Amino acid sequence: MVKECWYGLYHKPSSTGLAEYLRGLVLMLLTPILALIYLVAPMSRAGRFIRTPAVSFAMDMASFLTFLILVALRSNKVDFDGPPGGQLAPNGTVLEWLILSWIIGMLGEEMRLIWKMGARMYISHAEGKENWVIIVIYLAAFAMRVAAYVTHGGPRDLFRFEWDPYDTTLIAEALTSVGGVFAFLRLLNLLTIDRLLGPMALSMRSMIKDIIKFLVIFAIIVIAFSSALNELYGFYGGAVKEMCSQSDNATSPLVHTTCETENAFSNYGGSFAELFWALFGLGAKDTLDLSISEAGNPNGLYKEHTLTMYVGLSLYGLYLVVAVVVLLNMLIAMMSNSYQAIVDNETTEWRFEGTKLMLRYIRDDMTLPVPFNIIPTPKFIYNKVIKKCCFRQRVQCELDNKERAKAENDRRYKEVLSRLVRRYILVRGREKFVEPIFSDVTSRGTVTESAPQHNAPADGTEQPKPGNGKGFSAQIVVIGNQAAVDDSTPL
Repeated sequence: MVKECWYGLYHKPSSTGLAEYLRGLVLMLLTPILALIYLVAPMSRAGRFIRTPAVSFAMDMASFLTFLILVALRSNKVDFDGPPGGQLAPNGTVLEWLILSWIIGMLGEEMRLIWKMGARMYISHAEGKENWVIIVIYLAAFAMRVAAYVTHGGPRDLFRFEWDPYDTTLIAEALTSVGGVFAFLRLLNLLTIDRLLGPMALSMRSMIKDIIKFLVIFAIIVIAFSSALNELYGFYGGAVKEMCSQSDNATSPLVHTTCETENAFSNYGGSFAELFWALFGLGAKDTLDLSISEAGNPNGLYKEHTLTMYVGLSLYGLYLVVAVVVLLNMLIAMMSNSYQAIVDNETTEWRFEGTKLMLRYIRDDMTLPVPFNIIPTPKFIYNKVIKKCCFRQRVQCELDNKERAKAENDRRYKEVLSRLVRRYILVRGREKFVEPIFSDVTSRGTVTESAPQHNAPADGTEQPKPGNGKGFSAQIVVIGNQAAVDDSTPL
């Protein structure tokens, strides 16, 4: 039923997977032509074909892939003709203006969805949140570019190493790089409709949630040990700085620390960074050594602050045990469980996510992909401008009809959902209670002792009796009716 709505009147049940891939590829290649046809004749036969959800999805996929190609080309500086080191506050290139047009189109699409769905329902959709991250980052980068252009009065051929470390041009470049990462990750949601890549994309999404949970616990552990090590070694870093500043030829009193290389645990930020990289085997244990050299003889040992050094080494070792042995193995176990949960229910999970993506296109009336959606169509001009100015009474009548049709669609939607819930509970009930009994029936027609025993639940409700197939099915239907969605309750 969903596939019939997905392909519309052009659905062919006998289509193979390869045929669907080829059809989607052809539609993606024809996206500019199809968009122009819909702009000129949206109500024609070709326009009705373009409005089918499958075609809309193929056009959206082509649009987003084009956006990713533009981002990749922009990162390789293929259209930049300035000096090799770049320019301060440069002019916008063709690729950058094209990327901006895509971002404006994405912003217009999200605003349209907010207007249509309402803010509360829109916020509950994860797709909108991911799109907003991309939109906000790129708009912020564009604002930084404008600020740089205004501040410096246009492009300047200044050597890059002489730029201010926090110049708005550098901030714009940093934001653009982060936005590109989120843009490519957005492709994972679109891959859920594919039978081969969909389950892997779902597993990746579930693992990312596990990583976020792990990072919360890991941050607490790192902050705790960073505070402790900074408490131990903070004053030693200050003492080394003071002695190194006394003369140009001064040397550090610590054997394993020089005036050029500061002790990693002398400040809070350095402690945090050192412990983080130690997780990957890139830490420097020598920075914990407090062997003090003799004045004027850097190779001669004067004394050791053994108590502080041993406490620091103990804390560092305890951190490695907790972070590497415990936390990393816990993360591996969490990710393994998440992956296995998706694999065990691969078909169900993939069909659910794929159907959810299909329903989003089926229920949405947006046809043109980004950035063609920012171009007003003749249908839009007629419906939003001419009809409101010249046919107000007719417009009000059409709005009333749409409200009644929407109410009827909502009622039918709840009814279909109620039936699906009943059917699901009936099927799962038969799988759980009836089929195990009949599988244990011997060739003589008797039930073995391995048949499942059903105890009465603690709440006092009567448990369905598997002995009577007809009565059991009837009771399952009753359970489905109780669990069904009430028509008077909004979804």
